[in-house]
Amino acid sequence: MRTFTADRYVQTTPTLALFLATFTYALTVLRTVRTGEDERSGFVPHVSVTVAFLLTLASVLGLVLFLSHLAREIRVETMMSSVHSAADRTIQRLLPHREDAPHRSLAAGARQGAPHRPPPNALTLTAGASGFLTSVDERALLQAAVAADAILLIDRHPGSSLITGTPMGAAWPRTSERFTPETRARLTEAATKP
Repeated sequence: MRTFTADRYVQTTPTLALFLATFTYALTVLRTVRTGEDERSGFVPHVSVTVAFLLTLASVLGLVLFLSHLAREIRVETMMSSVHSAADRTIQRLLPHREDAPHRSLAAGARQGAPHRPPPNALTLTAGASGFLTSVDERALLQAAVAADAILLIDRHPGSSLITGTPMGAAWPRTSERFTPETRARLTEAATKP
């Protein structure tokens, strides 16, 4: 409920107001329509009926968009991403002098039995999108690693749940030299490519 009430889309979208306005307007217009069966002549306000029809279409569209947004928000990946973002903000607020601590500790904490352990200054490769890891483009990763003369470690298995911005691996140079900004960008792009 806290996530639902704090959602900006829920707060700013006038879906309920549109429903109420359409309902009220349609009832008001309905009172002015006369069939002509009584002693008064028939009367149909065509412009008002058209406006009521357009408001009804807008209400249906608003309902579909609202339900679509809610369906995306209650997905596990989205909720995990929200929790991760809230935890990151809390860490940044409580530990402002250790901005990179969460990412470094997660990247350095490779699974037991991994073939290599990344050095402390390794480039952390983060997930580009939330979801489940379904495949890795090994050819693109290998080409990027060879071009950068780097060692790559992808520390997630297919089926792993990933959240945008969380570490999924690391890269470090085979020699003692540091990566150039272009090399860092190329490695990051190759690792986060969907």
